[in-house]
Amino acid sequence: MRESFKPVPNVPINNIKLDIFNFRYYGQLSSQRDCVKAMLNDKNSGLLNIAKDIAQNGLTPDPIVISKDDADEWVVREGNRRITALKLLNQPAIIEDHPLYHKFKDISNNYQQNFPKAVDCLACDNEDTILEYLDRVHGGFKDGIGRRWWSADNKTFYNMHRGKPGENALAIKAKQIAVENGASIKEPYFITNLQRVLQNSGVQKMLGMSWDGQGIIASVDKGLFISILKEIVMKTADKTSRDLYLADEQQKFVADILKALDVDVEAAGTEPYSLDPEDPKSPSSKPSKRKTGRTPIKPTWDRKRLINPVKTTLKISDIQENRKARDIYLELARKIDVREATNAASVLLRVLLELSVNHYLRKHSLCDKNALHKNIKQIVGDMFNSGKLKKNYHDEMLRFCAHDELLSAKSLQRLVHSPDFNPDPRTICTLWDNIEKFVTLCWK
Repeated sequence: MRESFKPVPNVPINNIKLDIFNFRYYGQLSSQRDCVKAMLNDKNSGLLNIAKDIAQNGLTPDPIVISKDDADEWVVREGNRRITALKLLNQPAIIEDHPLYHKFKDISNNYQQNFPKAVDCLACDNEDTILEYLDRVHGGFKDGIGRRWWSADNKTFYNMHRGKPGENALAIKAKQIAVENGASIKEPYFITNLQRVLQNSGVQKMLGMSWDGQGIIASVDKGLFISILKEIVMKTADKTSRDLYLADEQQKFVADILKALDVDVEAAGTEPYSLDPEDPKSPSSKPSKRKTGRTPIKPTWDRKRLINPVKTTLKISDIQENRKARDIYLELARKIDVREATNAASVLLRVLLELSVNHYLRKHSLCDKNALHKNIKQIVGDMFNSGKLKKNYHDEMLRFCAHDELLSAKSLQRLVHSPDFNPDPRTICTLWDNIEKFVTLCWK
């Protein structure tokens, strides 16, 4: 594949057209202006952040792939957001009528010498090869052929290596101490469960410990504390996220361990001391002095849970007729890792959507049109007429009902039922982000 791509140096930004067949907005674009507008209005595009990053730090080494169209002009095939950002940095006036115009103009004025007017690209004249490459880049892991996303542990190690706060750093440090002191831990070990327990302020008070962002500070006899920590680390491996999701459940879990060990933490109090492991090669030890760049911005689709249990406003009442829908919601919000069980998340999302639609139909005495996309279209119209939906989201949901949309009710059907369509975490998370408001309103 690599030999099919040839370097084309110093291509002027103005000579590169945006791709009107961009799969993120497939079927919505007919002009260059449409391409720019779609990215500006897409809350998940991160276009302003990309522009800031390019202006402050320059382009990343990731290739910008181009090909010739029927008019023998260059079209960007991979890197549409970067090229769009560069166009707006070089000529912010092209979006003078857009709310983000002044922000792009300020970045352009403040960093005028930092961003290029021409870029080095890779060109390919074989459409099948380009499409295969795009699938490798954006299509998920694919049994090792595509890109492998970092796990929660991997991201935490990366941040700790750079001396930055790690999302699960406390849990990783505790697990490391436990293993160094003889704990037997079965793998795979879901580190986020342990993080939930140990970051609980009530649990920290019970154990006589604290976390300073780099190491564990204990004020209990060291031997006793390590014994307790080992038990917590090992027993957490047998618990699910649902078992330890609530603060009260976490505190009860630790209290039961202390009771089983028959220990009096308060009576074993000491002056505070650090339990930082002494291994200098530990990823949690002092960061290397290697010069590093800016930390990449994490996209909203790159997450463990399909439904964010903290941010979501979806509420399904705990009554018998809603039990199945509520259980699916809780599994997607608390239990299933969409990155590791993408097919399961896709199927459950499809079931949750249908149960939500059927609930709304019954509640509002609407007729069943015997097709999911037709029922969604009917409900969207009813919500719009009753003032629950604004026109922009109403139109977005109508596009979701269209069969030619890349992310649609039909594409969700294919992901679930067709052997030729394989879901990836990015697609499923983006799809949920697009319909979450609709599903939430179905249950109000």
